[in-house]
Amino acid sequence: MLGLVLLVIPYLGIQSLIAMKNFLLKGQEQAQLLTAEGIATLLYGRDELFNDMPSSIDGYEELPIYPLDTNIQLDAFDDEWRAYGLTRKSTTYRGSGIFFELVFGEREGYIYGLLQVNDSTPVNRDPTLLRLNQSDHVRLYFRDEQGNDQRVQIVWEGSGVTTSYYVDERWRNYLGDGLPDTSIKGYIQRSSDSYTLEFRVPLDLISGRQLGLEVADAHSPQERQINARFGTFKTLEDNPYSQMVMRSPRLQDLLDGISTTNSRVWIIDRDYRVRASSGELEKDRELNELKGPTNNNVTLREVWRALRSWMTDRIIGMPEGEIQDYDPRLTTSREELVLRNALNAESGIQKRQSLDGKSTIITAAHPIRSNSGVIGAVLLEQSTHQILGLQSEALERVATLTLISLLAVIITLLSFSARLAWRIRRLGQEASMSIDDYGRLRGLSIARDLRAGDEIGDLARNIKLALEKLNQHQGFLANIPRTLRHEINNPLNTISTSLDNLEREALAGDDKNPYLASARRGLQRISILVGKLADAANLEEVLDTEEMFEFDLAAMLSSYVQNQQKLSPNQPLQLHLSEPSVMIHGSDMHIEQLLDKLLDNARDFSELNEPILINLLVIKNQCELQVINKGPMLERNDIPNLFQIMHSKRHDKTPGHFGLGLYVARIIAEHHGGTIKAENLADGSGPCFRVRLPMS
Repeated sequence: MLGLVLLVIPYLGIQSLIAMKNFLLKGQEQAQLLTAEGIATLLYGRDELFNDMPSSIDGYEELPIYPLDTNIQLDAFDDEWRAYGLTRKSTTYRGSGIFFELVFGEREGYIYGLLQVNDSTPVNRDPTLLRLNQSDHVRLYFRDEQGNDQRVQIVWEGSGVTTSYYVDERWRNYLGDGLPDTSIKGYIQRSSDSYTLEFRVPLDLISGRQLGLEVADAHSPQERQINARFGTFKTLEDNPYSQMVMRSPRLQDLLDGISTTNSRVWIIDRDYRVRASSGELEKDRELNELKGPTNNNVTLREVWRALRSWMTDRIIGMPEGEIQDYDPRLTTSREELVLRNALNAESGIQKRQSLDGKSTIITAAHPIRSNSGVIGAVLLEQSTHQILGLQSEALERVATLTLISLLAVIITLLSFSARLAWRIRRLGQEASMSIDDYGRLRGLSIARDLRAGDEIGDLARNIKLALEKLNQHQGFLANIPRTLRHEINNPLNTISTSLDNLEREALAGDDKNPYLASARRGLQRISILVGKLADAANLEEVLDTEEMFEFDLAAMLSSYVQNQQKLSPNQPLQLHLSEPSVMIHGSDMHIEQLLDKLLDNARDFSELNEPILINLLVIKNQCELQVINKGPMLERNDIPNLFQIMHSKRHDKTPGHFGLGLYVARIIAEHHGGTIKAENLADGSGPCFRVRLPMS
């Protein structure tokens, strides 16, 4: 408990770390805002960088072009696209009874497209027919560098590589020498109810960032007539083109040269379109470091890592792993409160949760100005992982030092207290072993810690001194009966002689004196008391010198009960033997003395004409002798003291008893290796005294 007080130290450390984190976060916000302002200043007045894409052209649908970080293999599978989540974020176009999903991406000067169409009536191109518009096909609209409208038709004869042709305005015949254009490549996978087309178009073929795509569907392989057309534009009569929303190469090159580490920079134009972006958010540095060969055995390092992960996540709020904050829609256009304020010429800071909800992203926005006003905005995003990482390292050091200190203090205190407890327990055991259950000294067994210089040594020496004095006093008390017997017998003999002379004179004068008889009775009682005290005091010494032999307790009880019945015919005795022969090792004379004490006690408290029961039972390797009488119940508080010396409940009803009988019975039972106890019968009819002795 004392060691737990040290937990105040990490608590105060954590509070200081939290205050430091808030201070550092404020500093990070200001640093991000200054960086965004610096980038915006660099782009001040660069209107030409934002004019390569028309702004809000009427009749044009926007066609988002996503930046791709990996190469795309033309196989009509969406595996590469699924990594960006693009197949779930694609744009859906509907026609007459069918629809298609389309997504575009850009990488290294090429526009990639993934087209998925549900078509339950597949009609492939027949190579024997010269006309190109007699099957399902895909049409591309774009303008070349001279501003001329160009039309490219993608056709196929089944699943596999597609063929692309430049065609006339009626989409019927190919232009030129009839050879396919090899710069536009594609691959298609057909099924009974749909097909997937993956294609690639060089970016330099498309001028003005305007592109249109149309799906033509033929319902019948026999008629081969185009029955449905639908595309990325509103209507073909208005405009067959869609405005490609994609990065500005010049802005992208400029931004790549000034991007900062562990941050993401966005350039947004007035129409909330992303013109360039660079960088990525910080990843958890320790994620890859801790990865390695795993096994099923839990190591100490893994336990510490789990504990550290819990601390950083619960206390600091920094979960392990990469920051999941990728949304493909944000790569083409953004619209946030801080961005709207920046496009209104007001810089600001905004905090938001990452898309996985586990990290905090700080966004700083600053307007990009020119002489004509605000032409765009700079968004600088950075996670709090760097600051939280510093706090995590500090917390880890605090936790490690605290844990080591706490363990050291607790181990030291536990060792010290365990040693003290062991010494005190050992001293207590030695002290308790020096005294038996009845308060008599067995001997001076205090031997440990007598030379120790601390308080336990003082306690051991004091206990030993107290036991020595108690032993002297016990020896003095044990010698009192012998001394009294010797000292009292001399005057008693003198008094007895004088009484004899007085009695003879009284008899000679034929005059009986009642006082003389009373004096003699008193003298006899004093003599009996002194004799009993002396016998009780010398009983243990007598028992130690008594010869022990093996005898039949059952046979001895039978003879003993017969003799007692003759001596006391008015008090019936009943003997019950569970075994005809019970052999024990001991002194039959003293066993009879034990029975005398128990029978005397039973007769004094037994009801008139009620028999005294004497039972002998065999329990495993012991025999139990029971003496039961019908009479008053024993008081519960008196039972533990019944076998103490000079303890009697007879008071003045039966003179001549001084509380020595049951004490003598206990001494005899213990000398034979047995026990004696008293209890009340369950039916409440009287007490029962049980003596257990080992069988030979």
